[in-house]
Amino acid sequence: MKRLLFLIATILFNFCYAQTDSTKIVNLISYIPKGETLNYSVLKTSIDSSSTKDAKTTENSFNFKITVKDSTDSNYIISYYRTLDVFATPQLSNLEESIQQKLIELSTIQFDYETDELGIFKRIINEVILSEKISADFEALLNILSAETNDEKTLEFIKEFIGSIDPTTLISAYAQDVQALHFALGGSFNIQDTIPFEEEMVAPLLNTPIALNGVLYCDEYDEENNYFSLIEEKTIEGDFMEKVFDFFKKYENKEKPIDENELKGFNMDIYLHNTYQYNSLYGVATYIELYREVTVDGKGESFKRIDIYEISLVEE
Repeated sequence: MKRLLFLIATILFNFCYAQTDSTKIVNLISYIPKGETLNYSVLKTSIDSSSTKDAKTTENSFNFKITVKDSTDSNYIISYYRTLDVFATPQLSNLEESIQQKLIELSTIQFDYETDELGIFKRIINEVILSEKISADFEALLNILSAETNDEKTLEFIKEFIGSIDPTTLISAYAQDVQALHFALGGSFNIQDTIPFEEEMVAPLLNTPIALNGVLYCDEYDEENNYFSLIEEKTIEGDFMEKVFDFFKKYENKEKPIDENELKGFNMDIYLHNTYQYNSLYGVATYIELYREVTVDGKGESFKRIDIYEISLVEE
């Protein structure tokens, strides 16, 4: 995702909670010593609802940790560690305990990433090698399972499960945690500024760029307790449904062509509201909430999907 920030000359004021000093600048710079480990818990919540059905909520949780491997005047090298979230799938959690343990051992992922001296995310180190390792681990897992069970249904399910996981996509999903932790690090914020920006991202599956308009502003700053909170709000710019229609036309069944008028009768809105909270003294993320709401209004029925991704620092 490429972020394009356009600061405008005319400042739009959004008063940060409990502050009156319009000249106050908060510098979010990472100060984490070599060897320091930070533990985080994650809660993923999805809520599906429609105008004709009751809402359905699903939750999933896991943990990850980051450790500073090296710290210099120019960069940080940080290690990310997490076990693949395989047991979110009920069929996997019903496997024998010995097989579950092998899944845990082989699906644990660890990668190193680099930031600059301020804490701004730069890159995942050796991503190609990591992708190859993930593929090899899954192949080894399949061989182990084949040797230990004769259950054809279980083996077939495992093969499909492994085949559905693209290592590069998997790494990108894990990198979401890292990028969220470092979102505002390296920035200097006037606590009363509202910063408008434009952003371009590639829509999943559609593989087409879509434009977003957004604002970034301070939600709360408590200097005495080293607490700083930012809010980011984003909405889709332009007619997103035209891109959806182009995608379906590309892959439609020629014997049952898509009704263009029916599809264009739908209206889709995407709204994102993200909260980033930091310890402003050390430049450490303490809580992050990534909120996405997708609403589709059609003829006679509307649908809504809400995804909430919460990352919380686990205090020792």
